[in-house]
Amino acid sequence: MEKLKYDTDDFSFKELLWDWFKVDLDRLHENSKYKYFNRKTDQQTYWHKIFYKKVRSSDEWNWMYKWFIKEIKKVRWENKPIVYQKIPTFRVHFPDNVAVGEWHKDIEYRSKDWVNELNYYVPLTEAKNTSTIQLEDNKTLDSDYGEYWDDELDPFANGGEELKGDTFHIQAYSWAMCECAVFEDDYEKCDCGYKEQKYNFRWDGTNEIEPIEVSWYKYFPRGNSVNRETTVEETQLMLREIISYLIEKN
Repeated sequence: MEKLKYDTDDFSFKELLWDWFKVDLDRLHENSKYKYFNRKTDQQTYWHKIFYKKVRSSDEWNWMYKWFIKEIKKVRWENKPIVYQKIPTFRVHFPDNVAVGEWHKDIEYRSKDWVNELNYYVPLTEAKNTSTIQLEDNKTLDSDYGEYWDDELDPFANGGEELKGDTFHIQAYSWAMCECAVFEDDYEKCDCGYKEQKYNFRWDGTNEIEPIEVSWYKYFPRGNSVNRETTVEETQLMLREIISYLIEKN
């Protein structure tokens, strides 16, 4: 993930929520005590109720939020059309509690045909160490107010992204599973449309050089396997082709 900045004078989200809550965002925990959250209760606080009610009726929020989306779009998507979440998910992290009721990946709550998506994490207070998001690799997304995190398009992660070049193909680890269980090593007969992911990275090689295929578990380089041994010369040729393609496209 990549950390970026925005202008808090233009996008005064913190000040707007202070106006709604009538209390400093760093002191929300002093209002009342809550039991340890789970998936069903992490959106049920007093502050969540105010937030979701206000965002549905506030013209100031609607204007500021749409402007913020447009600015993000310029950074990542330029003039390409996008679909965005109309009402953002609001999280509150109290001391000795959690902001999200369970470890998860969004794909676990989506149908298999859900479009690829990017997550954006926009803290409205200082968020560091135990008061911010912790990723699977134990990295924390430390942030000051005015900073946000962009879930980069990374085919070496496990978010569903892919990159196709002239002679290579990289695709993120697939979480798709067969839902009909009718096959026995013959995925063509699968009734639910499941297709086996044969590799995560493939270089097509040349007329004289066989393709190279690499697979991993969840994210590169975890649990790597390769279809054959490669020579230094083959690897150098492969990297030259990939780097040349990336330079040309960027």
